[in-house]
Amino acid sequence: MNTEEIEFDLVKMQRFAERDLLIKRMAEELGNDERAYKVVFNSEVVGDSLMENTYLSL
Repeated sequence: MNTEEIEFDLVKMQRFAERDLLIKRMAEELGNDERAYKVVFNSEVVGDSLMENTYLSL
């Protein structure tokens, strides 16, 4: 498990969406705004060690 605190960052999530089709499509379906990216962040990134590591590397 990652010991680094993970926090939402809109710019990082937008970069993540450029690299990950699931993140991109989910954000688009939810309106492609900051709220949409927060929802996707909380549902798909937080708690998934692979997604968290990828997010933190951006």
